[in-house]
Amino acid sequence: MMKVICSLLMFLLVTSTFAFSQSADDWNKKGIKLFNEGRYEEAIRCYDEALALKPDAYKIWLNRGNACYKLGYYEKACGSYNEALKYKSDFIPAYTSKGKALKELQRYDDAIECFNNVLYLSPNDVEAQKLKKETEELKAKAASAGKIQELMYRADAAYDEGNYVQAIACYEAVLAIDPNNKDAITRKAKAEVLAAQKEATPTPRPAEPAKVPTKYS
Repeated sequence: MMKVICSLLMFLLVTSTFAFSQSADDWNKKGIKLFNEGRYEEAIRCYDEALALKPDAYKIWLNRGNACYKLGYYEKACGSYNEALKYKSDFIPAYTSKGKALKELQRYDDAIECFNNVLYLSPNDVEAQKLKKETEELKAKAASAGKIQELMYRADAAYDEGNYVQAIACYEAVLAIDPNNKDAITRKAKAEVLAAQKEATPTPRPAEPAKVPTKYS
């Protein structure tokens, strides 16, 4: 009798597990269909149903992340990719997709780290090589933009104070980074004119103190 009960329980466990995974798979397939139709919000809901049944399905987490990415939900996308990597730490598509999302968030160092992870696992991955190069260029450009903003602030402050020589030096530093910066070109030209005028204008001599008449007693 016990053998029969144990056999029945085992059968129910196997069949329920099969139905469980199939249900998650069905939801995933429906989500993929909706994703391909551009119905990303609906696709996410399907992926959520699938993941409620099978939380460790790393490929479904990837699919969910991709749907979030398409909607511009980059933080949420990263969250889904992290879940995928939690269940499969060497899942290259999740690293690649996470790197793309981080690049959109302008978190360039984190994005580069993701692409490096891909290249560690697959050194000849052409897409990761390309994405890493693009991200490094964006990082350099962002750093230059920050430096230019700082130099322009210093230059304008010096200009307003009448310190045209210092202003010109700052504008020249901007142009060394970005030779076509129109604001720096225009303001430098004005500062040079004012500096020349200031230099040509003779400095007035300080007035001599008035002489006090000597009183004789």
